[in-house]
Amino acid sequence: QVLELIATHVHSNVRALEGALTRFVALARLRGGVTIDAARRLLGADLPGEAAPEDPATASMNAIVDAVAAAWKTTPEALRGPSRKGAEARQVAMFLARETLDLTLADIGRQFGGRDHSTVLHAVRRVAAAIETAGPLAQRVATLRAALRSVPA
Repeated sequence: QVLELIATHVHSNVRALEGALTRFVALARLRGGVTIDAARRLLGADLPGEAAPEDPATASMNAIVDAVAAAWKTTPEALRGPSRKGAEARQVAMFLARETLDLTLADIGRQFGGRDHSTVLHAVRRVAAAIETAGPLAQRVATLRAALRSVPA
């Protein structure tokens, strides 16, 4: 039942499936087995007739987008939308998402208007390079990191 649940719930890509299986193997070793309820909790799968719990990655992504939008005085919709305006803010949000969340580049790109993984990789590299130069962007990112650490998970 657990394997069937994993197979039906994780369908985005092979790496996500591999990650789910790795988590379950680790849990099975720790607890001496995995129950179907534990599998549902790990996957965030909802039971029939019940509301699904909010995915921690989604909650964290929302916190990142909200914090960056506030710092750049824009809206979360503007960061996630298809517009090219606000590129620096979007790149910082992508950088922070990559740094703090266990998501693939493609998953992050989907959160920002369906952007390609190479766009996310460019954003991560650009912000990382700007941080190394210790310019004004580095200070803004440091401030955002500190703010995000204080946000409850």
